[in-house]
This record gives sequence, structure tokens and C-alpha cells, in this order.
Amino acid sequence: MAGKNVGTPYQDAPEIKEHYTDTGGYTDLIFGLFILLGFRFAPRLRDLSDQTLYRARKGVDYGVITPTLKKDIKVHLIIEHWDDLNRVAASLKDGLIRPSILISKLQAMQQQNPLQQALQELGRIAKTLHILAYVDDPAFRRRVLIGLNKGEHLHSLARDIAFGRQGRFHDRGYEAQLNRASALSLVINAIAVWNTRYFEQAQAKLAQQGIPVPEEVWQILSQWVWNLRQELSQQWQPTSMRLTEFSPPSN
Repeated sequence: MAGKNVGTPYQDAPEIKEHYTDTGGYTDLIFGLFILLGFRFAPRLRDLSDQTLYRARKGVDYGVITPTLKKDIKVHLIIEHWDDLNRVAASLKDGLIRPSILISKLQAMQQQNPLQQALQELGRIAKTLHILAYVDDPAFRRRVLIGLNKGEHLHSLARDIAFGRQGRFHDRGYEAQLNRASALSLVINAIAVWNTRYFEQAQAKLAQQGIPVPEEVWQILSQWVWNLRQELSQQWQPTSMRLTEFSPPSN
């Protein structure tokens, strides 16, 4: 399941296992924070051949991947600052600090802070493991692609809803912009709730017919698809107005 950000552990949200993003959302620090928090950061990275892979120890034979491991991890930094790293993770999980604030401060330190360096080294381990898994595991690559597509469904839905003025906010004041963004979020959430409840009813009807819905279906189904007929490239057909809360799911 994809999460919105690293801060969601202390929010009222489903348990996060994986987070998908494109190259723009990746840094070694982000990899380090995710592994500390027990989640899997799964970005789709561009130009994998240009990415640097790291080895834990120099001179060790890592088999066929040995030639691809170009640099060494500074393990001593991780060991020396392990307690501090765990305190950072605990602060994030308890909501004592916002992830965005922590990341901005760590990035501003560049290479001057040992804690920042230790977290970066930890992230390089996670990044190396991620790239190796991404290259080797077709099922994992497909899962990342599906996760990114679900995010794109959300962006497409927002563009379809806020079509006026080409989807742009022309308000100059912060409060006016916030009001428009909040209204858009409210409509998006209403559609997500409607789809979720509708999918639940469809699942119940299938169960009555002896057709169970595999768990994998819910992992790839997007609650932000606003028109399934359009999504399936079906032609629009005129229909009568519904007077009930839900129309019966189709057979």
C-alpha cells in the first residue's frame, strides 16, 4: 500500500507497507528514514545504470553483482550514531516532529552533521537493495508501476474536477487559495468514500454468488477512478436518474 508521506504512522490511516514515487521524490536521506520507520521506499528511478551501488565491505566477493558495487558504506557512522537514529525514528512515529521539517534541516546541514551522514549511509544501503530488487523482480516492478498509476488517477481526478480556468488557482491571497484547495480535497474524498462503499457492495454481491474477490484486487484497485465505464473505454449510454443511494452492481 502506498503512503502519502513519512509522517502518516501517527495519523489515523491504514498501515503503510510501501511508498511509491518517481525519481523526483528520491534522496538517500528518504531511503534512510523509511528503513528506520520499517517501511519500504519504492521509487521508480530513472537511468538505473547511472546510479551508484554500495557494498558493505571492500574486498568481499558478492558474486555476479560485485562489479556493480562501486563504493563502500561507512558502517562505522551508522554504528556510532545508531541510538540517535532510533531516537529520530521514535520522534517521527510519536509525531514530535514533522518529517518535512526534519528533512529540510538535515538537507541544509549537507555533510557537516554526523547524524545526517549516518542516515545517508543507511539510506544508501536501502537504495542499493531496492535497485537490485527492482532489476531482478518483475512482480516488484509491476507493483511499483501500479502504485504510481494509482497516484496518477488521483491527479487526473483533480484535473477533471477543477476544470475551470484550466485547473489553475488565480487567487492571490493564501486564504482564498486554501479554500479552493480544501474544497477540491473535499470532493475528491467524497468520491473516494463513494467508490469504497460501492466496491464493498460489489464484493458482497460476488460473495453471495460464490465468487470471492482475491486480496490482490484491492491492492491494485484505485478508489479515485471516477467513472469505471470511461476507464474501461466503454461508450457512454444515456441512463435514467438514480433515486437510490446505490444502483445494483452489474453481474
